[in-house]
This record gives sequence, C-alpha cells and structure tokens, in this order.
Amino acid sequence: RPIDIHLAGLTAMGAQVCVAAECVVLRRHGVLRGTDFALRLPSVGATLTLMLAACCAAGVTTLRGAACEPEIADTAAFLNACGAKITGAGTPVVCIRGTGGELLDGCVHTVLPDRIAAATYAAAAAIAGGRVTVTQCSPVWLAAFLDFLQGSGCEVARGENEFSITRDQDTKLRGGQELVAAAYPGLATDTAPLAAAVLLGAEGASRIYDGLFQNRFACAQGFAALGADARSEGRLLYLGGSAKLHGATVTAPDLRGGAALVLAGLGVGDGSCVRVLDAGHIRRGYADLAGDLRRLGADCRAGRTGTEKGVCPWKCIPKADPFMASVAKSTAENKRAAGFGPQARLPAGNRENYSRVPQDLSRPVQSRLQIDQKRMRLERFLTACVHFAGRCLTFLRRIDNINLNY
Repeated sequence: RPIDIHLAGLTAMGAQVCVAAECVVLRRHGVLRGTDFALRLPSVGATLTLMLAACCAAGVTTLRGAACEPEIADTAAFLNACGAKITGAGTPVVCIRGTGGELLDGCVHTVLPDRIAAATYAAAAAIAGGRVTVTQCSPVWLAAFLDFLQGSGCEVARGENEFSITRDQDTKLRGGQELVAAAYPGLATDTAPLAAAVLLGAEGASRIYDGLFQNRFACAQGFAALGADARSEGRLLYLGGSAKLHGATVTAPDLRGGAALVLAGLGVGDGSCVRVLDAGHIRRGYADLAGDLRRLGADCRAGRTGTEKGVCPWKCIPKADPFMASVAKSTAENKRAAGFGPQARLPAGNRENYSRVPQDLSRPVQSRLQIDQKRMRLERFLTACVHFAGRCLTFLRRIDNINLNY
C-alpha cells in the first residue's frame, strides 16, 4: 500500500525520510515541530500516524482532510487519557497541541469493537439465511453496510449497542445495486468484498466501485471459480447475480477478499466444499473466523493441508500458505439445530489474538508476512552490529591517538 501521505506529513514535521529499495529510514534531529498539513485523501492510517507523531511534537499540528472513522476518535480518546491534547478527532480537521518532547503517561483504555468483523457476521447471516445478533457493537458504526443489507431484502433490527440480521432462507436477495465504497460514514472499503459475497446469488446484476483501495476486488477471480458471474475492471466489480455456486479451491488474495471467499462458501447449494488457500491473510483480521462461523451453524474448519480430522484433504502446492479454511454450507436441519437462528448471538470482539494458531496443529507455520518481519528484524540487527563495530573502531583510534600523544 502507498505510504506517501504518511511520509509527506512526517517530512512536514521535520523528519528526514530516506526511501531505499526495501525499507524506509526516518531520522529526526531534536523534537518534531507542529505543522499545518492537508491529506490528499482521508487515509485512516496516515491520520493515526500523524496524530501520534504530533502528540510529543513542539507546537500545534493541524490535520486537514483527516479520516473521520470511529477508530480515529477512539485513538484520540486514548491519547488524551495519556495526557495528549487532541481536539476535533472524528471530524475532517484535527488539532493536536504537542508536549514539546515530554513523554505521555499511561492509562487504562478499552478498544472499540471490530466493526468490520461485525459486518462479516452480518454478511454471513444474509448469505446463509437465519438470524444472527451481534452484540457489543453500535449499529451507527456500520450504518451504511446495514442499510445495504436492508436494501437487499434482509430484516435489520438496530439497538443501542447491538443489531440483528434476519433473512428467510426461502427469500431471494435483491440485486440490481450500485454501491460505492467511500470514506466514513460511507460504505467502508473493507466491507466492499463482503457486500460482493452477499450479491453473488442475488437476483439482478450489481456493480461495486471502490475509489480508495485500488486492488480491492482481487477476489473476483475466486468468485468466478465458484461459479459466479464476477469480473473486475480496475476499481469496478461487476456481478451478474443469480449465481449457482459450487465447490472449488480458491486462493485468498488479501484479508477481506479471503473472508469474502469464505462467506461465499456459505452460499454453495450442492453441499460441496470450498477450500480457501493462503488463509493466513484472513487470520490477520479475525481471531477465529472459522470458529465463529462454526458456532453459528456453518460447517467451517481451519487447519493444515492434509487429511486431518475436520479438514478437507488438499495436496500442498508450491508457494502456497499451508493453512486453509474449508467451508461447506450447512443443511437447513443443521442450521435450525446448531445456529443461524434466534439463539445465535456473537460479540463483535476486540482486536486481539489475530496471530493465534489453531490449537490442534502440531507445529506453528510461518506466513510470508511473518517471514518478512523476521528478515527485517535480522537486517536491523545486522545494521546495529555494523554501527557498533564502527563506534568501537572510532574508540580504539581515539585511544591510539591518546597513547601517541602521551
């Protein structure tokens, strides 16, 4: 993902940025200074980065065109509890009065529930049918996605801190929708693939446009492998609708695209199995998506490739993450007995244990992301060793000069 907004804002605050082939080196001489900076688009990550950097800078920093997501206001509340002075968080203009280099204090803070995970559970109910209640999550935070589900034919009941999604299994979803992913309070870009999974079997063609994330619909190829009329053209995803999905082996292209492919498996009507490879992407954003869906009544397992209990057999292929999630649509009897009914209640949950490995695995398996992180740590360690050796050499030269002068 591009980080040009992050780097431009930090440069404006006095940081020295050096972009190398595989890394970015940032340096500062003294305390960062406050600045008046306009973001070219309301990036959540850039807003958080610059807001954090400005807390201990000297002077006042004003961020214009900032992201307005609930997570921005929640982070500002946490920082203010630690001693920062932030106003306007959750609006397009955020002002931060820096401490001039003084450190912040600690505090106790409860992080907001994961609203994208909540949207995932809601989409699962829309695809599989039945009823799911998501607790500990205000419906205001994902109002645009709930409005979409309601327009698709689902019944949405909203409370103060929970909401319920209900769909009769005999009622077809309504397609023919034109969706645009936008900054908050619009339809979140992370929910666009989830909305696409809902519309695969809906009656009528639909289109989804994402102007924020350029490669958001990389999951279109996986949808097509499952039997859907789906194709992406740049930032636009076209869905023919009324798809008769069948089992297949697909690859998760990214976090939300992988989750969307798992949800699409709930819509397979012939009882065949959908295997999702590279499921390590999915574990970055969900503590236990397979377990959550299983508690709701779906036949969903996550584990190593092979013939382990509860896992569809799969022959490992080169360069593929040896983890996968296998999903099969539950029968109507299983749904009525085990979930996707009035008794199915699921908390949105906090952002924790994202890297948890299923307990039934005999050994941990490293994803490409983990390998890259270890490689970067090793590179930093070697760089530190080189710097240390240089300082030792300089020290020895000084000692030698002292002895010569003596």
